Amino acid sequence: MQNQNSIFMLSRPMLDMTAFFLLANLIARLPVLYNFGLNIPALLLAASVFFLFFLRTPRLVDYFCFLFGISFPVYCYQSYTVNSQLFGFLTIFLGLILWFRIRTSGKTRALNGTVAVLLSCCVLVALFSLALFPVSSMARLFSLWSFCDFSNAMFTAPPDSPLYSLAGADRLLLFAIMILLLSSQNDARRLYGQLFKGAVIGGVLAALLGILNQYGLIDLTWFRPQFLDPSGVPRLHSVTGNPGWFAQYLLGSLPFVLLLPLFFRGPVLIRRLGLAVIYLLCGMALLLTGSRTGWLILPVVITFCSMAVVLPNSSSGGLPAGAVLRSAIRTGALLLLVVLISVGLFSIVGQKKTVKKIGLGNARIHYIMQRWRHVLKPGERSKVWRQSLILGMESPVFGLGYAGFKWHQKVMTSIPKSTFARNRQTSNNWDTPHSFPLQLFISNGLAGIALWFLLLAYVFVLLWKDFIRHNHRPAAAALISMTSLLFYGLTQSLPYIPLIWFLFFLSIGYALTVSGNVLPHRLQRARPVCLVFAFLLVVSGAGFYLAHAQSRYLARRYGIISYSDDRKSVQYVGFYPKEDWGSEGTFRWSGARAEIRFKATGVLKFTFVCNTPGLGLDPVQLEVLLENVPVDHYTFWRFGKIRRSYLIPASGAEKTTTVELRVSRTWNPLLAGQGNDTRNLGIAVAGPRVAAALPKNGIGFGPRHFEKRKTGLLTYRWTGQTAVLPLKQYRGRNLTVELKSMLPFITQSPLMVYLYQNNQQVASLRIKDHHWHKLRLPENIRYSIPLQFRVSKTWNPRLTGYGGNPTDLGIALSLSEGDGDSTYQRKSRRP
Repeated sequence: MQNQNSIFMLSRPMLDMTAFFLLANLIARLPVLYNFGLNIPALLLAASVFFLFFLRTPRLVDYFCFLFGISFPVYCYQSYTVNSQLFGFLTIFLGLILWFRIRTSGKTRALNGTVAVLLSCCVLVALFSLALFPVSSMARLFSLWSFCDFSNAMFTAPPDSPLYSLAGADRLLLFAIMILLLSSQNDARRLYGQLFKGAVIGGVLAALLGILNQYGLIDLTWFRPQFLDPSGVPRLHSVTGNPGWFAQYLLGSLPFVLLLPLFFRGPVLIRRLGLAVIYLLCGMALLLTGSRTGWLILPVVITFCSMAVVLPNSSSGGLPAGAVLRSAIRTGALLLLVVLISVGLFSIVGQKKTVKKIGLGNARIHYIMQRWRHVLKPGERSKVWRQSLILGMESPVFGLGYAGFKWHQKVMTSIPKSTFARNRQTSNNWDTPHSFPLQLFISNGLAGIALWFLLLAYVFVLLWKDFIRHNHRPAAAALISMTSLLFYGLTQSLPYIPLIWFLFFLSIGYALTVSGNVLPHRLQRARPVCLVFAFLLVVSGAGFYLAHAQSRYLARRYGIISYSDDRKSVQYVGFYPKEDWGSEGTFRWSGARAEIRFKATGVLKFTFVCNTPGLGLDPVQLEVLLENVPVDHYTFWRFGKIRRSYLIPASGAEKTTTVELRVSRTWNPLLAGQGNDTRNLGIAVAGPRVAAALPKNGIGFGPRHFEKRKTGLLTYRWTGQTAVLPLKQYRGRNLTVELKSMLPFITQSPLMVYLYQNNQQVASLRIKDHHWHKLRLPENIRYSIPLQFRVSKTWNPRLTGYGGNPTDLGIALSLSEGDGDSTYQRKSRRP
């Protein structure tokens, strides 16, 4: 029996919380998949059909795990790509199936409590560290955009966005929940075995496909673009997005070859020959990837895997030292044979290919040999590591926030006097520090490294003792897989590729099923001390992160108002990063809603661009609000650019003014067949630009119109939502304003007109018919201050079906002196 103090079981409330989290993630990812062009109804139908079959055949989940594992190489891409989004959907679906199995059976497996607690501590520290990012801006963005738009922006965010860290923390929590649910199954080890077997078979098949593609026997460019070295030599990456990622996956999945039936049943010679063939295939594939780290790790993986295979089975526990030595000798001979054969085949195939395509084979061999001569030289990575260490030293104890490397790099670069900016060694903004330990150090500091070290050290010892005592091959495979990924993690960041990160988590998950009784008594006695230390680190970290929310301590250190990469006088919230449109200037695409914040007075000019498809049938309506007051409404009936001006009164000089934009609908360029951009775009905005002075004819007015009267010709102009008129030219005159509205159904819904000066209402008028109405300006009107007209609503004749005029109309306005003579009137002349 396992010690009751060291076990962990999922309770009913915990299960309910995991279900809520999984469902929320599923709902959030559906619009992302839709924006990538996937058929969501078909995807949901397939999931529903599988679930119905699962109800009748519970063992169907075994086949799902196996096939899911085989497909792993297809998802070896960055987190913001469609491949990773589909992988996330399938992971969540599997999690919901596992949750349903537990809820219906009411039975769960006891887990290793130490692994569960240490894993929870690592996750909690990462989640608390999100407080160091601009959470207020992200919360405001969530309130501005719809749930679908925000989730799309979060899950497809590039690494230089704080939303990338939010998505990374979500994945960390998702993978932790997944292995908890998987390990809590009564048949957990069998399910892990299916995933592991599928992972290695998928890796071997991908290696074979990559070799065939490399030598022109098949073409994989329909699935992904070919990765080329700067020298022009094509590098093998099979169905993945990068040669390094493929090498990392292949080395992480290769240890699971120990679980294939071929290698623990049948004659020893057959097992060794089967291993040799797989090693040969994977070795040649790794050679063609050009991954120097993979070349160094492959012999280690082959050695440990071969030793685990040829060691004798032992059910009584303990492995003889002589057997281990003999296995090591046989493994060394097998490894040497594999290397010699793979290099020979590579040279032969390369030379044959040279006959068909002159130069390519020799270029490939030359490239591989050049890489081999510099196998121990890190190159540009050494500079990245040094500057990453400098960045991490800004907060060495608790770090700068989970997965925030590139965002912090961008912010620090924008602060010339920062230590990072003064000691920067590369011009390229790398997505990650290309080192898992450095990634942990920058994310959560020495505290994060300590927590992960405790977790991984305990898992390593647990898996090793389980293999040594009980000869459990899955434990050995998981141990070798973790070792391989961690070694590769010295030159690459594990969390950067979600599939690699999940593969690493699966080995931790298997350790959850191993009893702590396999450990020596002295390690079991040290368990409470480790857990107390981990708990203190989590509490201390939480206090640090909350006390220094939004990295205020870094802002104080460098004497800036806010720790952000955009500290200009104008702040943009709800916009995507700025784009340079050449001679047209700098534009920013908005989402469904966006805000522009600034401190300025006078006339501000904006340029709005709308490229949304289908404007003729479904026009885009733009609403502009100034300090939550509607000031403009414009309907886009066609592609184009418009320029609009708005007045900021002098009374607002000392405060921040907010201009809010609301767009009736967004569009997705990928779905519209206009590129690979998956963002949900509203309108593009340039500005604001401050005008020198208010134009004499005001702003917000349309062209002049005329109406015949007995006394002459009345001149008037239509306004939009608001219009501003300077009054200096009318000083000393007794002005009367004549107003008229053609709003449909105005009797049932009257129109209100308000007159303002410096945001102070000076007059108002209620209009409930289509006649002209006179409004005499108050005697205390100040002619030195512009007069602003606001209407309660506008209307669009074309949109409402009352004519072909596409303009959004407010009121018709004419200025008259005294009781009748219009300033813009001409006396009619009789013939």
